[in-house]
Amino acid sequence: MKKSDWKRLDKHIETFSKQDKGYKCEICGRSKEEGYQIHHHHWIARTTTSLRWVNQNIFCVCFRCHKRFHDDPYWSLKTAEDMRGHKWVKLINQIKVKTNKKTYEQNLELVDKSLEEVLKSYGA
Repeated sequence: MKKSDWKRLDKHIETFSKQDKGYKCEICGRSKEEGYQIHHHHWIARTTTSLRWVNQNIFCVCFRCHKRFHDDPYWSLKTAEDMRGHKWVKLINQIKVKTNKKTYEQNLELVDKSLEEVLKSYGA
C-alpha cells in the first residue's frame, strides 16, 4: 500500500468511528456539540496494521480521557474491559499478533467488521 492509501484509510476510519459513536466521548459523555474536541484513540497502536482501521479498536474520547488512556495503564485496561468486555480484550490481543499483508481494498473491507470477522479474515 502506498502512503497516500494509508492516509485515506486513516481519515476514513477517523470519520467513521466518530460518526458511529455520535461525536461523544465514550467515557465521560462530553460531545462535539458541547464544544469539546473529540479524538479517536487506538487501543492497539496504529503500528499494528491488522487493527489500524478496525472500528472496534478505536475509542472516541475527549482530550482529557484520551490523555488518561495514555497516562494510566491500569485505568485504561479496567475501563476498556468494563466497556467492551473480557472477550473483546482476548480477541483484540489475538489479532494483534497477526501479520497484515492485506491490500488497501481488503483493509477498507475490515473497517466495520466485528473482531471475530477480522480474525477469520486472517485464517484463524
